[in-house]
Amino acid sequence: MSTPTNGPTCFIEFENNPEKVVYTGTVAIGTVRLTLPEPITVRSVFIEISGVACAKTTKRRRNYKSDWVYLNYREIFIGGETILTPGTYTYEFVCSFSSDLPTSCEGIIGYKRYTATFTLKMPTNSYDFAEPFTVIRHIDLNTMPHLREPIYKLYEEFSMYKSLLCCVSEYMKFAVHIPVGGYVPGQNINIQINVYKSADHVIHEFTAELFKEINYSMTSTSSILPNKSRFSESFTLGRADVNASEILAEGTVFLNIPVPAVPPTDLHCDAVIKDQYMLCISAISYKTHQIKIPIIIGSYPLRDDPIPSASSFSDSAILSSAPPLFENTALTPSAPSFPENLSDAPNYDPPPTYEEATYLSNTSSNSFKPKYPSFKRKTSYSN
Repeated sequence: MSTPTNGPTCFIEFENNPEKVVYTGTVAIGTVRLTLPEPITVRSVFIEISGVACAKTTKRRRNYKSDWVYLNYREIFIGGETILTPGTYTYEFVCSFSSDLPTSCEGIIGYKRYTATFTLKMPTNSYDFAEPFTVIRHIDLNTMPHLREPIYKLYEEFSMYKSLLCCVSEYMKFAVHIPVGGYVPGQNINIQINVYKSADHVIHEFTAELFKEINYSMTSTSSILPNKSRFSESFTLGRADVNASEILAEGTVFLNIPVPAVPPTDLHCDAVIKDQYMLCISAISYKTHQIKIPIIIGSYPLRDDPIPSASSFSDSAILSSAPPLFENTALTPSAPSFPENLSDAPNYDPPPTYEEATYLSNTSSNSFKPKYPSFKRKTSYSN
């Protein structure tokens, strides 16, 4: 809501969707409630629903920028000069969100952002009321069978040095095991590390860190010849560590990393911004030995028992904390309720909550933080 001093007030709401979270491939119904304390003359009244990507930065005295428009929808309520008397006015709008729209994302030097803006265009000025909201491109991890395969990564190091009249050898290797390759916010990444080493090689601790990486593609704006460059940002989403100094030759340690509220991995080509996630496992000894593992983040978790055909679960079968947007209508809800026909969906499974992304903390100049589904259900691969 935006409230100019002593002027009109306005609320923009999505019907039966207080979280203001819209999934791609759906239709959203909304309502604008306008209150006027005094009469005004308008030339047009309309709402615009926009989805844009923008990124800009400076490197070596060169300015780089990139813009992209994903969505530009306008619905006109009043198209000619009209006098609006004091009172409350209600306007309804309907907007379709195509399945190829990207998920909302906020970074430091760029963003993918969706906004509904209600405008009162007057003869001499205008009132604009903006309401940001979240769009999510649904990623059901069950449609990617390879994510069910456990991840196994091995790190090995062998060294030999002279000590007095003999040669001394040291070796160290550790194997990282992760049950699956895909997770959703609210789950824990359970990490098992098997250690094999010589007694002389001391490992002080193991650490695990989950990173969000945002990659940008921009063009120089301060050069005669356009120069495309790529930039990246990295955010630490979680960290865990465990003491390994007591391991003499062989041993096993365990770490857990919770997945916070973040947008799904961007699996599609994007002209401006792309989201990815990386899990880094480090062994701290006389130096840092590190393994990096890409992780896929989705918006619906892997089932414990996969159904025969992944295609039987459609994009519209999404767990939601919000009720259906509308009933007895041919329109598809933008926040579907729990799918009753899902074969592995017991009645006691809680629907997800929608939580704000916190990885930006207070570093973002934009006060709006997108919301993403967070699941509390326990599974055999995440506890």
